[in-house]
Amino acid sequence: MCVMITLQLQHHNDSDAMQESAVDEGLSSFEGETLSNMLEFLSKELVRLEEERRIQACSMLAERQRRMREAEESGHRQEEERRRREHDEIFRQVTTFLCCITLKSTNKM
Repeated sequence: MCVMITLQLQHHNDSDAMQESAVDEGLSSFEGETLSNMLEFLSKELVRLEEERRIQACSMLAERQRRMREAEESGHRQEEERRRREHDEIFRQVTTFLCCITLKSTNKM
């Protein structure tokens, strides 16, 4: 009878060990899958953030280039306006000179 009880206890212990092993295996599988999903998510998030930073850098560079072009164009406009004023002044002086000459010549007649 003692041998039978010992065998039953041993069978029971083996059964418990198998159940525990199955539970451990299930938990390990679940943990592995969860970690895999987390790492995949983090990897995708890293790619997204890197892309976002690249786009932001391109945007900042484009904005800087736009401001530089605008400043250059503003300088060209100022130079054109200065030349226009200069030409207008020359035209005014020539017109005044010609008017004076015309008036003097008509007065002499």
